[in-house]
Parts: sequence; C-alpha cells; structure tokens
Amino acid sequence: MWDEYYLLWNYAAVNIADIRYVEFRAYEEMKYKFPSHTFILTFQGEAGVTIDNVNYEVSRIYVLHGGKGSELVIQAGEAGLRLYYLMYRAELPRARRDYLKEIMDRTNPFQMNFGLSPDKPTMVYEHLKQMHILWDSKKLDQHFLAKSLFYSFVEQILSQVSLGSKHNRSVKEQVNKIIKIIESSYAQPLTLHTLAEMVNTSPRSLSRKFKQSVGTSPIDYLIQFRLFKAKEMLLETEATLDEIAAGIGYPDGYYLGRIFKKHTGLSPMQFKKKSSMPLHWPDMTSNVSRSDISRGGCRRYVYSDDDNHYQYKRGGLIHMNRQTRTGMLLSMLLILTLLVSACSASGANSNGGEASGSNSSQTKVTAGNESKPSKVRTISTVKGSITIPDEPKRIVVDLYLGSLIALGIKPVGTPELNLKNPYFIDSLEGVQNIGEYETISLEKVLELEPDLIVTGNPELYDSFSKIAPTLVIPYGIQKHSRRNHLFR
Repeated sequence: MWDEYYLLWNYAAVNIADIRYVEFRAYEEMKYKFPSHTFILTFQGEAGVTIDNVNYEVSRIYVLHGGKGSELVIQAGEAGLRLYYLMYRAELPRARRDYLKEIMDRTNPFQMNFGLSPDKPTMVYEHLKQMHILWDSKKLDQHFLAKSLFYSFVEQILSQVSLGSKHNRSVKEQVNKIIKIIESSYAQPLTLHTLAEMVNTSPRSLSRKFKQSVGTSPIDYLIQFRLFKAKEMLLETEATLDEIAAGIGYPDGYYLGRIFKKHTGLSPMQFKKKSSMPLHWPDMTSNVSRSDISRGGCRRYVYSDDDNHYQYKRGGLIHMNRQTRTGMLLSMLLILTLLVSACSASGANSNGGEASGSNSSQTKVTAGNESKPSKVRTISTVKGSITIPDEPKRIVVDLYLGSLIALGIKPVGTPELNLKNPYFIDSLEGVQNIGEYETISLEKVLELEPDLIVTGNPELYDSFSKIAPTLVIPYGIQKHSRRNHLFR
C-alpha cells in the first residue's frame, strides 16, 4: 500500500495553491469545505476539529490533512487557535494516467483524511512557517523555493502516516496497560498524573488517547470500576459503607454515598434493596460510549430545581424518599435564607434583629440620627461559629447553585457541571469554572478571591476556609435536631 502511496506522490504534478495564516478567537467556530487538498498545521491553542464527521482533539502542534471537497468544522478552545493552511493541487500525468488511475482507485493519498501529533513538532512548524514567508512575498522565485520545500514537508508527514499502524498498536498497548493498572490497583490513590507516569507520557496525551480508544477518560473509567466493585460488595457482603469505601479507594462512606448517587441515581442502600441481578463488568477495551459503561440502556441526565443534581432518567425520574428530600430542602432553605439576609444591608439592625441563631457585629457611623449596618456577622454552623461579610460580593458555590440563583445571588465561581445546566445558563454569564465536583481546583478558587464559599462537602472545609469564610451545608441533612444544631 505505502509503495503505491509514494508512487502516486512521485508521479503526480503537484502545485501549491495557497498558504495562509489564520487566527481563531476563543470558542470561535468555522465550517468550511476544502476547495483543494489541504494540510493544516495548528501550533498554538486547542480545538475540536471534525473532517468528514471524524473528530480530532487538537492541541499545540498538530497536523491534519483533508481531501478536496471534505467538510471541515473547527471549534476553537478557551485560548483560541492559530494555524496554517497549505492548499495544493495534484494531477496525474497523461502519459501513464490509465496505469496510475488503477492505483489511484485503490489508494488515493491526496484524498486521505487524517490527523497526527508530529514526532518532531518544532521542525514541522519551522518548515511550514518558512514556506509561508516565501509564499507571502508574492514573488515567483520565492514561490519556487516554497514549492521545493513542500516535498520535504510532505515527506516528514508521510513518514509518520506510513508508521500509523505501528503508532496505533503503541496507543492500544498504552491504553490496555492503563486499564490493567486501574482494574488491579483501583483501591490505590490513582490520579491522571500517576497513571501517565506509569506509561511514560503526559496526562493530556494519555487522556486524549484513552478517550479516543475507550470512549471515556481514565479517571471516569476508574470511578466506574470502583463503583462496580462497590456494587459487588453491597450485594455479596454485609460490609458497612465505610468498609466498602476503604476497600475501593475512597476516604469514607459519606464520600462513597455522594459519588454512588451521582452516577447511579440511587443511594447505596436503595441499590442494595432494589438489585438482585448478578453484575457483569462490561468490556470497555473497545471503542464504546460512556453510556455503555452501565448496562441496561442509556441514562439521560436530569437537572432538578431542588439541587439534587445527581439523578438520571430512564423512563421516569427516580425520586428521593420524601422525608429525606423535604428535610434536606428545609435545612438548605433555612441556611440560605440566613445568607440572603446577610447579603442585604437591611437584614440587620442595631438591636440585633437578624435571623435566629446569628449574631451581628455592629459598627455604627453616625450621620444625623442614622447608623450604618455592620460589615460582618457571626453565625453558628456544623463547623462552629464563622464570621462572614454582611454583604458578600464574591461567592463561590459548589452543590447549591440552584438555590442561590433562585434567591437572586450570582456566584463568581462554580463547578463545570453547574455551568452546563440549561436551567441556569442564562444566569451564569461571567461565572468561572472551578473544576469538577470531585476535583475542584483550589488554585482557581483562590484566584477568584472570594469573600464567601458555600459548599455541600464538609471534607473541603479545611481547604476552603484557608481561602475565605466557608459555610458548610452537608448534602442530605434531614433530621430536625441536626437542623437546630446548625443555628444553636
């Protein structure tokens, strides 16, 4: 095959049609049909690129090729994208056209669509950059020099395409090794960085290769496998949630319960009561979608206005127990109402007329017979008494975004999943992404300089409280006595 590939390149009459430099702004999208055979070299930024419905995750220096008439879609990332187009024409000589046409019908290198990360990225970049400089001069002799460089540029790329099968084997071996590591060491503190080190690659590269091969990220695969083992233990043993959590690599039963409900729509105990079928771990080493991780059909994510964001839909909504749900909402409403009163300048007065259980530190400034409200106030929470701003301006929230939005509070930062909520999207312009629920970026939170943090995860209190005053509202609080404890 590759001999024929090179034969056609050798005999074809090739001419450069154009070389262009293009910049994309953040999240800019473009749809385009190649007017001729085209090489694309990206060299800065990230993007999702599709050529004839085949997707490529592009970052840094990346080479793409599309045949004439191919459909191109580019969706630039947050940092935008910079690239070169190199468009060319290739025609077979008339003298041997019939013979070569037979080969062309079997192997057409000019219409081949592909994408790859070059082994020598800076060399490829400098080569095409020099060609662009020569072409941009508009002088015939410079165009001739650019054409002379074109063949060596193509040779650099083709040498890697011809090794594509070897590269694919290498990627498959890497992915299979990671799968074996996860399935044998799932109880260990595995991270994307530690997994990448085990196969001698970068976290970004590993994530991209793994997702292309398996259909999900390495960390999502790890989470799903841990939950599968948790389900086994729930059905086959009488182990407590804390014991199961320790056995699969989670800190405690509370954290396991949150993760379990997020991904299954059921609490561990609900799952144990309702499930009797034997479990089977699906074969995920082939190219499967994330929805295939759990058997029994695709589950559609459902957003809810009661902050129970971890529900899935398969025919109908799986509701929480009414008592649990009502208790949680009452607790949350009471605390957040207190927060709203703290945000209002009229929510406190010099006689201590705040919401029950809170104390206001008054700083009076006389102007005639009036006094200004306090600048801070102290409230009692499950983590003890905390002092919060009387009118917080920069709030970071993880789990309870819906309640804050309903109460007219717009945060400065929230997890990525919240930002994708279609019910909130109109209210979240300018709100920053602080990561996933399980992997919130403390660096990003610190960068936002919040004056108040609202969290549903008590485990993050120590970290958050070093950044700003932190109000903890544990997820799932339901007992009246515990609600009273929050404000005693």
